[in-house]
Amino acid sequence: MYHNKLKITDIKLNNKRVFTRVDLNVPIDKEFNITDDYRIVSVLPTIKYILEQGGKPILASHLGRPKGKVVPELSLKPVQKRLQELLDSEVIFSENVVGEDVVKISNDLKEGSVLLLQNLRFDPGEKK
Repeated sequence: MYHNKLKITDIKLNNKRVFTRVDLNVPIDKEFNITDDYRIVSVLPTIKYILEQGGKPILASHLGRPKGKVVPELSLKPVQKRLQELLDSEVIFSENVVGEDVVKISNDLKEGSVLLLQNLRFDPGEKK
């Protein structure tokens, strides 16, 4: 058993980029409206804590099962909009999951801002 497992409250987050795997797999209708934001609301305390501690959250999630292919209907873009409304903070959206542009965006992330990466399962290495 792991009794010495660190919790987010054990780590100094000030001015650190905090990669956070979250569950934002929410139902979205044909007009790209989120029909139930429970999972988004559920991760708000963690995101807010990171922001309050001066950290810069980088959020990673999946939506649906695109099987390593880009499926526009499964983009996390609608989630970015809803997160921004709920957090009342800037939520920057990256069209990519990995690569130099993601590194640049994360390096340039300003205090108080959040970075949401595109659907992890669009990457061929993330089929499951």
